[in-house]
Amino acid sequence: LSIATQILPPACNSSAGFESPFTGSGYWTQIRTAPGFSSHQVTIVDPNIVTLQVPSNTFNMGEKYGFNLRARTHYGGEVIGEVNVTFTVTVSIENVTASIAGGNSITVPVLQGETIMNTFDGSGSSDPSGLPLNFSWSCLDVTDGGSDVLALPANNGVQTDSSTLAIDTQILNVTHRYRVQLVVTGVGVNGTAARSSTATQEVIPTMQRVPIVRVDYSAVS
Repeated sequence: LSIATQILPPACNSSAGFESPFTGSGYWTQIRTAPGFSSHQVTIVDPNIVTLQVPSNTFNMGEKYGFNLRARTHYGGEVIGEVNVTFTVTVSIENVTASIAGGNSITVPVLQGETIMNTFDGSGSSDPSGLPLNFSWSCLDVTDGGSDVLALPANNGVQTDSSTLAIDTQILNVTHRYRVQLVVTGVGVNGTAARSSTATQEVIPTMQRVPIVRVDYSAVS
């Protein structure tokens, strides 16, 4: 966060009758005790400059913060004028983001008599508040526009409380098409309802082995 201000000298600053120029100074403080403002303390990078700078990751979502700028005019080493200005900053509430690694669709091998576990990774999901997320996975058979829920290793075809989902591809029909769905939920902030987001990934079975490519990032300069 950056709030830029300017302290202007009096209109008589350029008059020839003054032996030295007017100067200005600013000092920022956070208002934490006044009603309506958050008591949560944030970091002001340098309170002694006219531009307020606060790292955005020090704010809490959904809260209102108050900042006071004490602006002074100086002449000959003396303070000849002072004014206090209050700035209000309201931090919006952002939604959580659901994400499944691998893009919009993947191809998985279904080989007769061979157990192949395919793992869907939702660990890239995030909450801007930094609070923990809840995960809920499901897999639908969407062949010919259907939406049958595929049985997963949990009750009612849904697997929860894990950022990953492992499926034995033997439960897939190679002639069908599937959709894996991930719903992530974040807790409510400052009295708001829980926030949720959904990500999906199309699953295309194949009778061919799918090569696995691994990249050694340590060799990349």
